[in-house]
Amino acid sequence: MDYIRYMKSQPDYDHNTKHCLYGLDADLVMLGLCSHEPHFSLLREEVKFGRQAKRQTAAQGVRFFLLHLSLMREYLDLEFRSVKETLPFPYDLESIIDDWVSLPQTFK
Repeated sequence: MDYIRYMKSQPDYDHNTKHCLYGLDADLVMLGLCSHEPHFSLLREEVKFGRQAKRQTAAQGVRFFLLHLSLMREYLDLEFRSVKETLPFPYDLESIIDDWVSLPQTFK
């Protein structure tokens, strides 16, 4: 994420750059959304628990999942667009995403 932030600060940064981050941490979804990059994906392995996980070696049946955060951004936009007409201020998806990401932190 530090590298992506550094690249975004450069004057010749191309906003169509595609990013893919690998990891099992669920916070990566929130970090990716907060980057406000239009082409951001997350790659993660399937995590298995119990007996099935113990019998499996590293090379056997490892499945990967790819999450395109652009789709998640679209879903959030669809979810919150219904309040657009009732807001006393302009509707801004980027601000809504920031609020949505920080909301769970306020209830801890």
